Amino acid sequence: MPARTLSLLMLLMALASRAMAGNSAETKFTWGQDYRGYKASASADLDREGNWNGYLSYSKSQFLQPETAGWYDIWYLELAHFAAETLLVSGSFTYSQDSDRTASLGPGISLFYTWLGPSPDPGEILTLGFDGSLMFYRAELEATASETGGTATSAQSVRLTQAAPTLFVDYALIPEWLSAGLSGTCYFYSDDPVQTALAADPGLTDAGVSALSSLMSGLLWNNWQAGVTLSLPLPLALSLEAGYGEQKQVYPDERVGDFGLGLSARLFSPLKLRLDWKRYFSSAGENDLFSVAGRWYF
Repeated sequence: MPARTLSLLMLLMALASRAMAGNSAETKFTWGQDYRGYKASASADLDREGNWNGYLSYSKSQFLQPETAGWYDIWYLELAHFAAETLLVSGSFTYSQDSDRTASLGPGISLFYTWLGPSPDPGEILTLGFDGSLMFYRAELEATASETGGTATSAQSVRLTQAAPTLFVDYALIPEWLSAGLSGTCYFYSDDPVQTALAADPGLTDAGVSALSSLMSGLLWNNWQAGVTLSLPLPLALSLEAGYGEQKQVYPDERVGDFGLGLSARLFSPLKLRLDWKRYFSSAGENDLFSVAGRWYF
C-alpha cells in the first residue's frame, strides 16, 4: 500500500476512536528489501476540554535499488475538532518532495460520525468516515532530442492535479473486543498521467515514465483495504490487527495486493509499542516490509 494510503487508513481508525486526543509523540522505523523509512510525529490537545487537537508528522523514505534508487520526504499537518461527542471534523495539509525533482502539495478534509449504541454504557458501534484530498503535483522530466552533430537534453515540467475521495466504515462486531473496517479510494486526475508524460517527450523511456509515477506515494487509479482488530483489555492493552488490500497502479498498469499483521501493547502507562509486518505481491514478485513504533503519552 502506498505510504499516504497506509497513513490515511491508520489515521482514520485513530480519529474514529479518538485516539489522537491528548499529548503524545511517536517514532517509527520501517525496513525491507532495498527500503528504509523513518517517521516522527506529535499530537497535542489545543484546549483543556480536548475538543481541538493538532497533529504534525515528518517522514523520510529511501529506496536502495540501483535502478530506482531515490528518496522522498513528507510533511503532514492536521487540525482536528470534535464538533460533538460523535462528530469529528479535521483539515490537513501535505507537502512532499523526492530526489527526482518531483514535488506535491495540497489540502484535505475529513468527516467522521460515530454511533455509540443504545446501551446505558455505550461503546463505539459504527463509525462512518469521509476523507477528500486535493494534490498538486509537479515533476521535472529530462527530455532528449536529436540534433545535428549529437543530442541535446532539456527539462520538461509536467503538472498534474489529483483528487482522491475516500470512504471508510468501522463496525464493532463485539464492542470493545472485535471490530472490522473497510475503506476505498478512487483517484481522479486533471490529465492521464502516462499520456501527459509521453506528450511532454514522445521519446520518453520507461524509466522516465516510471519516475513520473513514483511521486510522493505513487500514482494509483483506485485501492481498497479491509481489516479486523482484536482488542484484549488486559493490563498490557494488547491489540492484534490483520488486513488485506489491493491497489491499481498507474504505472506499471497492474494490480498489487498486500496482506499485513500488526501487534500493539501498552507496556507501561505512558508508553505504547507497535510491531507491523506487511507483504506486497504482484507480477514482479513478493516484498516484505517490517516496522516498529513507539508512542509516548504525556
